[in-house]
Amino acid sequence: MKTLFVDKKIKYDGSQLRSLYGFLEYQVQGDSIVSWVGPCDIAQDKIVDGQDLLEGSKIYSEEMLHFIIEIFDTKLIQMVFVQRLFCELVKAEILRFSKNKIYLVRMGDDLYLKSLDDQNVPLKNHDLKLNISIATVSPVSGLVHFGINVSSKNTPIKTLSLSDIHKLTGTEQNVKDWSLSLMNAFAEEYKSVIHATQKVKWVK
Repeated sequence: MKTLFVDKKIKYDGSQLRSLYGFLEYQVQGDSIVSWVGPCDIAQDKIVDGQDLLEGSKIYSEEMLHFIIEIFDTKLIQMVFVQRLFCELVKAEILRFSKNKIYLVRMGDDLYLKSLDDQNVPLKNHDLKLNISIATVSPVSGLVHFGINVSSKNTPIKTLSLSDIHKLTGTEQNVKDWSLSLMNAFAEEYKSVIHATQKVKWVK
């Protein structure tokens, strides 16, 4: 699993979710995860999620940390598992650098901040959404886009951002350094999964 952080601002508009994006744009060939920081504004004709299309959802953020994962010779259901594994890694990394000072939960492929009452009981309808995410396939590969809000300003729904987490917890993490750490954790997990497939006997 190859990793690359692109050190320039790029707007994610949905067109980056395509096969060989890492290879054709940055010469990163093979299974890979590519990351960068930039705004997000996805036109309706680039939205992949059918539920978002039915609801006419507006997908916008002034600044996000974006990841594109590409894995070859795979199926959609496998990429959904990859998407949810990556979501769990994001959660673990955030809880690590925030020293477990927030209550963050995964619901499917999304992460939410849960507000607590005075007795530390989660409040209903107070969830703040940290990310967007989608898994899909092309004829040659499986793809995931995962975007994490760096800023929550002017988002069309109630959102949480890395900046908000820094304010809430009194901790701070350089976005580029954190992205590199997260991609390395994912690459190690991927390596471990491949190793696991190569050490078992078949059964009759």
